[in-house]
Amino acid sequence: MIKKRYIVLMFLFQFATMAVYAGNYTGTYTMNNGSATLTLKLNQGADGTLTGELVGSNGYRISLKGEVADGIGEGTASDSKGSAFFEVHFEGGKLLFYLMEQNSDQGRSLYFTRVGGGAPARSIGVGISGTVASRNPLAGGNAVSPFNGTFSGEGVTLSLQASGKAISGTLIFNGSQFPLTASSSGKDLRGNFNASGNSYPFSARLSGNKMKFSTGGTTYSLHKTGQESRTAGLPSNPLRQRAPAPGAAQRPMVTQSVAPAMNGRTITDRQA
Repeated sequence: MIKKRYIVLMFLFQFATMAVYAGNYTGTYTMNNGSATLTLKLNQGADGTLTGELVGSNGYRISLKGEVADGIGEGTASDSKGSAFFEVHFEGGKLLFYLMEQNSDQGRSLYFTRVGGGAPARSIGVGISGTVASRNPLAGGNAVSPFNGTFSGEGVTLSLQASGKAISGTLIFNGSQFPLTASSSGKDLRGNFNASGNSYPFSARLSGNKMKFSTGGTTYSLHKTGQESRTAGLPSNPLRQRAPAPGAAQRPMVTQSVAPAMNGRTITDRQA
């Protein structure tokens, strides 16, 4: 069994209203946190596949594998013992790298600068204004995700909460509850649920109020029950923002330059 391990990004992000950019992600990007440089290498295939790695100054590497859809890159970040979900897109001339750890509804972001390869990004947003393009998973908004709610069928129940493309919730099977995290792309969902200290992948596809949920080679047919989510009692997602009051100014958050960590060791730690 692959032992569960979490990838944690220990930093806050600076959030401002600006256009979102799209382009080919192939290239090398860097970010200096004051004590070390993080290097992000990405390769986008002609078919939309996205691969790469995040490398620290100590040689520690996090592998990236995913795809590009509607100008947004997303997939799984992993080492040999565990995984998390990542998303990338161009924003304000920078590459925003967003990571959400396993078994959590919390995500963090880093801004990288392209230093080699690839073509310049092109704007797909509305320019600098009072709102951010709706594809930004960190932006507030009133749109309701079709994945919000409870889906049941064939002995399986999924209670889901969505914040942008990030999904968290609970899987209930034979009376046992298992926390899950996932990332959505259109009507598709990919993620992992955790049971007895192990992480298991699953996928799902939504069609109206019906869902096909697949894991371990088995597919279950679920339907939306219309009941309140059973995850209502879980800690609220800190990224779920309330719509600002009319005329209220947004408050930018201050970036804390601390690097990603796995099992308490940051990617910038020096090797012994």
